[in-house]
Amino acid sequence: MFVVYGGRVAVMAPPSVAHRVTADGGWTAAALAESLGPKISTGSAGFSAVAALTFD
Repeated sequence: MFVVYGGRVAVMAPPSVAHRVTADGGWTAAALAESLGPKISTGSAGFSAVAALTFD
């Protein structure tokens, strides 16, 4: 994937999986919040669209 902005082009690298959780059957909102919430509440995924798309 690439992003074009003005006279600049940025070629993006593929994303990586920061966390993976599984469930038997489907997810409920409560089960998803319980399983995944602590992993992402601190911003530990390390992804920032602003940082990724900074051209300077």
